[in-house]
Amino acid sequence: MDEDGDEDEPPDDVKPALTPEQRRANAAQRRERERFGWDDNRTALPDLYGPISDTIDNIKDGKSLLEFGDTALGLAADLVPGGRQLKRSRQGVETILRGGRYKGYGEDSRLLYPVDATWQQVLQASIFGNNALAATRDFYAGGDSGLSKNQTALYESLVSGGADRMETYHAIQDWRRIGNDKDGELDSYERGRMQRDVLRALDMDDEQKLALYTGLSGADTRGEKFQTLMAAGLTWAQVMDAYDQYAALNAGEGMAAGKKAAALARWADTQGFTKAQAAAVKNQLKFFSIVPAEATRYQHMTDAGLDAGKAYELTQAFDALAPLPGANSVSNMQRYRAIEKAALTEREKIAAIGAVMGDTAAYQKLAAATEAGVRLGQCLDLLDAGAFSGGAKDIPLYRAVVDAANRPEDQLAALSALMTDAEFNKVRTGDDFGVTPELYVRAREIMAGMLEGAGRSGNGEDVKAAVKKIPGLTITQKAALWQILSPATTATNNPFNTVTGKKVQKALDDWKKDEPQGLSLPRLTG
Repeated sequence: MDEDGDEDEPPDDVKPALTPEQRRANAAQRRERERFGWDDNRTALPDLYGPISDTIDNIKDGKSLLEFGDTALGLAADLVPGGRQLKRSRQGVETILRGGRYKGYGEDSRLLYPVDATWQQVLQASIFGNNALAATRDFYAGGDSGLSKNQTALYESLVSGGADRMETYHAIQDWRRIGNDKDGELDSYERGRMQRDVLRALDMDDEQKLALYTGLSGADTRGEKFQTLMAAGLTWAQVMDAYDQYAALNAGEGMAAGKKAAALARWADTQGFTKAQAAAVKNQLKFFSIVPAEATRYQHMTDAGLDAGKAYELTQAFDALAPLPGANSVSNMQRYRAIEKAALTEREKIAAIGAVMGDTAAYQKLAAATEAGVRLGQCLDLLDAGAFSGGAKDIPLYRAVVDAANRPEDQLAALSALMTDAEFNKVRTGDDFGVTPELYVRAREIMAGMLEGAGRSGNGEDVKAAVKKIPGLTITQKAALWQILSPATTATNNPFNTVTGKKVQKALDDWKKDEPQGLSLPRLTG
C-alpha cells in the first residue's frame, strides 16, 4: 500500500527494494497496529487500521470528495465483497480522467506520470486498475520520481495552453535528470547547455519554451532577459544560440570581462541580426568584473564602419600590447601604431584611430591631413611630436599638408580644417593677394626659427625680416604677407606698400563679419 493508502504499487517484477527508511517506517506502523490488536498476523480480521484512520482524518480535515472517496474506498476494499476490484477500477478511471496518476489533490497534488486516454488505456484502467497500464510499469521500471508540486503546476499550465502532455512531462524529467547528475563528468556549463538543448528540441511555441525554462530553472531575471531578446525579434533558437555563446565565454578562465564582452559583441554582429537585435544581445548578456564590462573599443570601431571581424582583430591586437618601459599602462599612441600596421585600408585605419581617439579636434585635424594626402605614419609622427594641438606646434603639420596637396585649392581646403577661423582668415585673404598657402607656411616657419628660444611673440620688425628672407616676392606679395602676419591692425606701418596693406586689412576685417566657413570632410561610414 502506498503513502496515500492506495493500492497503486509497482508491479511485482519491477518493484524496487525497500530502503532502510521505508523498512523503519513499516516497523513503526506495525507496532502501532499491534497496540490496537489489529495486526494481520494476530487476528483473522482484515487490516482496517489504516483505512479507518485515514477516513476519520479526512472527515475531520474537511477534505475534498475525491480524497474522501479514496479513503472510503480503501475501507470498503476490506469490508465489502469485491471492494478491492471496485477500488482498482475507480482509481484507474480517475487516472484516465485526470490525464495521469497523481498523488494528492488541489494545491498539494503531484503528478507521478501522465497517461493518454486511448480506448485501450480506458478499458485496461477500468477493469484492472492502474497496474495494468504500460505507463505505470514504465514509470516504476525507469526509476523516476514524480514531479514536485511546483513542477506539476508548471506542467498543467503548459498542457492547458496546448502543449503535449507527454512531451512536456518527459522534458521536465530530462531536465531534472541532467541537473541531478552533479557527480558525473559534466561541469555546470555542460549541464546547463544540455538542459537548454532539451528545450530546443520541443515542439512548442517560443513563449511556452520560455515559460518552461523559467519555471524549471527558477532564473526569473534571466527569463526576463530572454523575453527582452524575443521582443527584439529573436526566436527562441536564436536566443539560445546567443546564451550558449555567452555561457561558453563566461565559463572560460584567463579572459578578462572586457575581452569576453568584445567576443560576444563580435559574434552578435556576424549573425545576420538587425542592428537593434545585435544591440539587445550586447545589452542583455553582460559580463561582470565588479561592474558590467563593456566592449567599448570594439563597439566604437564597428560604429565607425569597420566590420565585426576587423574590429575584433584590432581589439585582440590591443590586448597583446604591453606598457612601454617606465609606463603603467598602454598608451593610445601604441594603439595608433598597432592600427597603422593592421591589414586595413587607409580609410579603415583612420576610422579605427577615431574610435580610439574619439571625435576630438585632434582627430578632425588628423582626418583632414590624411584626406589631403599626408601619410598616416607621418601624421602619427607629428602627433607624437605635439602637433594637432594648435599654435606653433602645428606649423610642421601645415608644411606636411601643403607638400602633400599640390593644388592651392586643395591646400586651402585642408588648412581650413586644421586652423582656427582667425588664422585661416589670414591664409585665404593672403591667397586673394598672391600669397599662396605655401608662402604663408614658409613665412611662419622662418619666424618660428627666428623666435625659437626668444620667449616672445613676433612684432612688425620680425615679420619684415622674415618676409625679406623669402626670395622672388613681388611688392604686393610682400605687403600682403606683412599685413597678415604682423600684429598690426592698420596699414600705417606697412614697410612694403601701405595701399596694398590697407586693402588687405579691409579684406581681413570684412572676413571677420562673415559666418565661419568650415569644410566638412567625409568620414568612413561603410
